[in-house]
Amino acid sequence: GDHARSERPLVATLRRMNDSLGSAVDHRVDFVIGGVQKGGTTALDRILRRHPDIAMARNKEPHMFDDDEAFGGGVPDFKRYHDLWGESLGRRRCGEATPIYCWWPPAAPRIRDYNPAMKWVLLLREPASRAYSHWNMERSWGVEPQPFEAALDRDLAVALHDLVVEADLALRFGSVGLERGDVEFDADRFAEQHYRFV
Repeated sequence: GDHARSERPLVATLRRMNDSLGSAVDHRVDFVIGGVQKGGTTALDRILRRHPDIAMARNKEPHMFDDDEAFGGGVPDFKRYHDLWGESLGRRRCGEATPIYCWWPPAAPRIRDYNPAMKWVLLLREPASRAYSHWNMERSWGVEPQPFEAALDRDLAVALHDLVVEADLALRFGSVGLERGDVEFDADRFAEQHYRFV
């Protein structure tokens, strides 16, 4: 039905992106999904889990390549990471969705070193509607007492002094470090699809 029609263009794009993968990167994760909060990474992860040729990580956000502690001693042991795909690794196209990868500075070179043929799917959203959606979600959880404009002013002021909050704002408002990706990977490692959600 409608679900199958909406899934086909994305799966075809991933298949085209992965045509260049060879045996040199077998038994490695094939693609990562990054993006902004409230940008659709959870929905995309759920859709891809239904496809018979794709295996997604057991957990939606493994946070392998933004784990500074794991990389503190050099190259980490990837066994625990690979276990998230079980027997599918090397047999199906394997991917994972950790939105923070697209802006966490060390993530791109770590991903490149792990798999130079890694494909990226970046999900972005028009910043104003994305910010409002995020604020509305936090308000519904009871963790955001401020009106929308006051919350923006507060978060922007704090971001000037705190890297962690600034990074969170990058996810919230769509400020993604694409320039880092362009430096670390060839342009053909990125898929670009434009969707309009109504």
